[in-house]
Amino acid sequence: MPSYYVALYFPELDAGLWERDEEGVGPVVLADGRRRIRQRGPLALRRGLELDMSLAKARALCPDLRLRPERSQRRREFLRDWAHWLYGWGPQVAMIEPWATILAVEVGSNPRWRADRRAFLQALRERAEGGPRWRWGAAPTATGAALMALSTAEADGRAAVPRRWAEVWPNLPLRLLPAEERVRELWQSLGLHSLGDLAALDDAARAQRFGPHWGEFLKIVAGAHPDPRPYFAFPETPRRELRLVRSVEDWPALRFPLARLFRELQDMLARAGLGARRWRLRLQAREAFFEDCLESREVLSDRELFLELWQRRLERHHWTFAAETIVLEALDSRPWGGRQQDFWREDLAERQEQLVEQWQARLGPEAVQTLSPWPDHRPERAYRILPAGACPRPWAGPRRRPLWLLPEAQPLEERDVRPHSEIERIQGGWWDGADVDRDYFLWRRRDGARCWVFRDRRHGGVFLHGYFA
Repeated sequence: MPSYYVALYFPELDAGLWERDEEGVGPVVLADGRRRIRQRGPLALRRGLELDMSLAKARALCPDLRLRPERSQRRREFLRDWAHWLYGWGPQVAMIEPWATILAVEVGSNPRWRADRRAFLQALRERAEGGPRWRWGAAPTATGAALMALSTAEADGRAAVPRRWAEVWPNLPLRLLPAEERVRELWQSLGLHSLGDLAALDDAARAQRFGPHWGEFLKIVAGAHPDPRPYFAFPETPRRELRLVRSVEDWPALRFPLARLFRELQDMLARAGLGARRWRLRLQAREAFFEDCLESREVLSDRELFLELWQRRLERHHWTFAAETIVLEALDSRPWGGRQQDFWREDLAERQEQLVEQWQARLGPEAVQTLSPWPDHRPERAYRILPAGACPRPWAGPRRRPLWLLPEAQPLEERDVRPHSEIERIQGGWWDGADVDRDYFLWRRRDGARCWVFRDRRHGGVFLHGYFA
């Protein structure tokens, strides 16, 4: 199956990330050595600031303008997150060098792309909403897809049909290529404007004038030569870190950024077909940190439940400083394809599990316990108390057992008791010194209560042992 690539290009990534991370503060620009704008965030774009505009003019138009430096580390984190998301659409995701803000994913083997690329574009728009500006392009080669993304001015993108790629790439402008300014001026002076113009030159003359690598570059764009690149690897421990614009000291301030980190981690895990049961939260300041873990019995995928469990847990273990950075890790990722729900009725078992997890988060794991059947004929010894997370034994005894079993059997007047069911005889206990010999049966009291009573065959007497619901 022939390869086909989609490239994502973020033209002004650093400025966009500054505006995103410092939301509500003001427009952001990056300047070059001539004190002119070379990058602008979405807010600066809406304010009418243009590229190559002087900073003096820009500040006159926007008094709240902020000048910020490059953020190479934050940029790499952003592209890494996008690479993990793109792995849901193709087996290979790579950064297209020498451009620092272009990613390409191989989608030729994805049947969803071949059937209808609109599904990918819709998912792409949802993923990119609220983030830095982006463009996309598609072509049979990764470098070609990058050039297609560079050649469009809007997010609608450009896609080349594979069978017509040989007609498309020669018309791409030379201004898209990552060339030195000296080489660009030389191309312009010679009347070279497109990749086709550069490809039409003699190989030896082109190498002598502009450098030997341009011939290889054109063959890679055309698909005549392979274009191997290092691919992003999925992390063993999915992790997200967020530096806060304002420090947080309580749960209401923490809730929104924690929800954002959980959504991003869930998005990454889901695209890789994974889920997580254990989550580690770390809150950091300059001279202090707080760390805690949350564990659930099943894969935790519901955001509201995740936030509620953390709220209950942090009510018991609260941090005592102003946190400046949040780190969230999925410690126990495992293959998980989601849970199929019943269309007509709610999943009662899942809701019960969620309720138990909420109690544990609020009261502590040791405060929530469960009853488990135990293989013993004697009713008062036929159960054990286990931690709520433990897996109880299946019930293998008789079905007629009361929901309410008294701590100790209470004696009754024998003349008032008449059996209203078959008698069940229980004998045993000689091995541990608590031997019993009883006949159990159902008795209806005058007030209508359905009582479970037994007659002691060894010592005599009738006793009330429990109530049926």
